[in-house]
Amino acid sequence: MDYSTLEKRRHFYDEENRLNRRLAPNTYLGTVGIGHAHGSFFLDEKLADRERVVEYAIKMNRLPEDRMLDYLVRHAAAKASHMSAIAKKLAAFHEKCACDKSERYGSAPAIAAKVTDNFRESRSFIGRTLSENSFKTIQAYSESFVKANSDLLARRVAEGRVREGHGDLRAEHICLVSDIEIFDCIEFDEART
Repeated sequence: MDYSTLEKRRHFYDEENRLNRRLAPNTYLGTVGIGHAHGSFFLDEKLADRERVVEYAIKMNRLPEDRMLDYLVRHAAAKASHMSAIAKKLAAFHEKCACDKSERYGSAPAIAAKVTDNFRESRSFIGRTLSENSFKTIQAYSESFVKANSDLLARRVAEGRVREGHGDLRAEHICLVSDIEIFDCIEFDEART
């Protein structure tokens, strides 16, 4: 993604807030400006002093580490009731997620383009983190999967099953507080789709 200008970074911070507030409204509090004046920096929470803003940041509440799902799992404290509550929250969330860009993100050509991009970008890791044979095997499997499942992918688009969901859900992104907070959602790269 292109974060090369202050306004582009502001856009992506706003997007991060928009996407993450859906499942973590008590954690993501908004975008704030970092201003500079008279040799000092200050937070501009209302974004009222734009000519002095030199950077943006996301204002968040801190979540308790001992309530994070990965912590609970490591300490054998995660319960079936936790998993059930998380599943219910995620199912309700996915039912409401936007699907107006299904074709753009979920069609076989869109996925094939992403697969091609991913392998082009990761080629430099051959010999460092994986062998050339492994790379080629994974690439061939990924490309053949998209081709073999193009009808399924088209059907999922037509049925509105491609949704603007979380995109990167892991145990360390789930905090079991009174209203489960699920955070660190990733956004789609609009410029590359």
